[in-house]
Amino acid sequence: MMPFAKVRVPVPGALLGMVELYVSSGPRIMAVRNGNAHDWSSLYASPRKVLEWFATAGFAASGERAALSCFQPCARRLASLDQLKNTVRPPLAVPRFWQLDGSNYGFDASPHLPYWLAVNDASFIPLLVPAHQVAHFSRALVA
Repeated sequence: MMPFAKVRVPVPGALLGMVELYVSSGPRIMAVRNGNAHDWSSLYASPRKVLEWFATAGFAASGERAALSCFQPCARRLASLDQLKNTVRPPLAVPRFWQLDGSNYGFDASPHLPYWLAVNDASFIPLLVPAHQVAHFSRALVA
């Protein structure tokens, strides 16, 4: 069985009214990050709460605390994602997020995809989070 499956996220402005993404095919997956195995879980977040989260939390690529900063959307990356409104692309990978401490988070891929989905009225925002942090992310991001 493949560890990832496609999920169709309804997005009114996208071609065909949806965007396909790869997410965990089960409730949990194992993945390697920094040479260590981690147990990850899929989470379907509220677009409103995701936008609030991006506006208030600190983010660090690869969890590098020295690079911690507020999320600043990149116009070029958002414009690239806007192509989803006119073309059907192969499924995109869902980024992984993890809590570093308090309201600071690490991520393994650009956070622009979840942000773009939220600002474009997606029905939900799929994320991968550490299995041991599901309760935290559920309280913070699920309606």
